[in-house]
Amino acid sequence: MQLRTVRDIGALVRDRRHAAGLSQSQLAAKAGVSQRWLAGLEAGKPGTEIGLVLRTLAALGVNLTATEVPRGHTGDVDLDAHLSRFDAPSP
Repeated sequence: MQLRTVRDIGALVRDRRHAAGLSQSQLAAKAGVSQRWLAGLEAGKPGTEIGLVLRTLAALGVNLTATEVPRGHTGDVDLDAHLSRFDAPSP
């Protein structure tokens, strides 16, 4: 999963929290943050403090890994190009 925005991170936290069967209050207590702050993170609130984000992810057992993107590569996939291979007649 590529995390490009605070909204992406919030969605990851919400999905993992649901998968773990935790309420916002339970995860907030486990991560040492307030339930209100966690709700803001899950909503993709901009300006969310990165240290608290990392602590929350750690409480969910999630590690972040940074990878270098080659210059000129956007990470986008040209779905039409991939699907066109199936439109070609068989030999």
